[in-house]
Amino acid sequence: MGCRGRPVIPWAPAAVRAICAMTVVVALAVLAGWALGVPLLVSEVGLALFATSTMVIFTVMIWLSARRLNDVDDARGAAAGATRSALHDREASHRHLEQEMAERARAEAEAHASEERFQVAFRASPAGMALLRLSDQTFVSVNESWLATMGLTAAEVIGRTADELRLIDPVEREAMREQARHPGTLVNADLRFRTSSGALRHGLISTQIVQVGGEPHILATVIDITDRVFAEQELRDANLRLESTLSELRATQQQLIEQERIGALGQLASGIAHDFNNALGPILGYSDLLLEEPALLEDRAVTLEYVRAINTAAQGAAGVVARLRDFYRRRQNGDSVGPVHVPDVIAQAISLTRPRWKDQAQARGLTIDILVEVHDVPPLNGSPADLRDALVNLILNAVDALERDGEIALRARVDDAHVLVEVADTGVGMSDDVRRQCLEPFFTTKGDRGTGLGLGLVQGTIQRLGGSIEIESAVDLGTTIRLRLPSGQDVPAASATDAPRQGASRTEAARILRVLVVDDEPMVRDAVRRFLEIDQHCVDVASTGVEAASMLGTTAYDLIMTDRAMPEMGGDELAQLVKRQHPTTPVLMLTGFGDLMSAAGEQPEGVDLVLSKPTTLGRLRAAIAALVPEPADASSPPGEGFPERGLR
Repeated sequence: MGCRGRPVIPWAPAAVRAICAMTVVVALAVLAGWALGVPLLVSEVGLALFATSTMVIFTVMIWLSARRLNDVDDARGAAAGATRSALHDREASHRHLEQEMAERARAEAEAHASEERFQVAFRASPAGMALLRLSDQTFVSVNESWLATMGLTAAEVIGRTADELRLIDPVEREAMREQARHPGTLVNADLRFRTSSGALRHGLISTQIVQVGGEPHILATVIDITDRVFAEQELRDANLRLESTLSELRATQQQLIEQERIGALGQLASGIAHDFNNALGPILGYSDLLLEEPALLEDRAVTLEYVRAINTAAQGAAGVVARLRDFYRRRQNGDSVGPVHVPDVIAQAISLTRPRWKDQAQARGLTIDILVEVHDVPPLNGSPADLRDALVNLILNAVDALERDGEIALRARVDDAHVLVEVADTGVGMSDDVRRQCLEPFFTTKGDRGTGLGLGLVQGTIQRLGGSIEIESAVDLGTTIRLRLPSGQDVPAASATDAPRQGASRTEAARILRVLVVDDEPMVRDAVRRFLEIDQHCVDVASTGVEAASMLGTTAYDLIMTDRAMPEMGGDELAQLVKRQHPTTPVLMLTGFGDLMSAAGEQPEGVDLVLSKPTTLGRLRAAIAALVPEPADASSPPGEGFPERGLR
């Protein structure tokens, strides 16, 4: 289809040309006939042909003209369409151009506003900021903070480099220059720089690459942290000094604590010596009487009376030694923790301090009465020795507070879930200021006689036991110190290993045993042998570990009792030998180191139970009952259950 829907005939131009040619030929022939006078062509037929050809020619010419006009019209229509399309495209292009111009105007406005904001932020930033050309590292712009930090003016900086200004050490500058070429790699890096005066400063520097006017620049931000660096260094130095001071303080405190303990021991030493001498008095006196007057032995009642007095005095002497050991022994974290029976601890504290509140007080002409009021209180959970030491300190303080005859009362009672233990005196009392400060370390009103650690140690002890301390006092009205301790309702009862301290009756040792007693002290060895023979046990004795070892090869024993410190072979080695040969044979170590070993939690390998010297028959019975329980058949002969190796 052509323009406006006209059909296009492919052969039309050739046919038209042929018709036109024929028409022209016919017309020329007619004209030639007229000119030559040919009759046929001059006739009507010729005229018809001429007219027809003329009409054909004009028709063709008209058709060609119309076709040409149609082509022109089609071209004009196409031109009009192209014009309209061009106008539409121009309008779209114009609108796009207007949009681009509007966007460019907005972008330029935003860029201008952003540049203004950047300039405002750049100038007003509290951190030092500088803009450097990346190509030559020259300063393009710097803000006031940067100039103030460096101590320079803008005229001295703009157009120059950091090298020319000698701001940074060359080594650091080279490292920073290398990092600065990689955007984002330099963030809060440590920087040491010098001001115009030459002063060394510390800072943090961050850099980033920015485009300014189509050219890359370095935007550097510097924060001066010199004051913080100096403060941190001063803090480190102060911490070092503090650690050194604390170490010295700990050493001094430990020394003062030891001095406090030694001082208290010194105060008690004369009284303990007095008690020990008092204990030795009946022993020496009654034994002298029996030796000088053998006839007294014939009077059974008198003899028993003397012997009982000697026995009681000897136990008293052993108690004095035990109390002294408990006092001077340094407390360790591993000290035994268990049921604390408050009445027993109060009694021990009173006994320990007896020389001060009785004997020494009487020597000064004072009479001090000790009053004890203990209700039914449950046991506490903790260290009995710690509570005893605390009460000893409080009693000694109370004695110091009594300048005339008076009383010291020790009370214990239950208050809800706590046990209250009070030590009250009728002494000089304390003012409010002294009462508020008396628990502070090194505070004392005794002058050179005190270190100020007594009550501080008491407070530390009570806090370890989970309790608190309260003080009531008034001048001339005495002082009451109240210890509030958590009740140990779930504290277990004493274990079987405590049995040797409690003593036992003859019925607990009904089984007859074969026992080997090893001790290098003849009197101790003989005494233990006689104890065992009272209960009808079969006893063999040995004076050394070597002798006992030879006896083990020929005789089976139900129990081995050995001392620890002996010549040739000690008790530790003997116990191990016994366990290697007879693993089930119990070994009881009877030694003068027993209390110290118990306090240190020491039990040699192979030893089943440690018993301290001197011992009593009751304690020895209890120890045997704990080690050798009663069998189902109580009539078993000595040595049953052992291989027969020549029983004797």
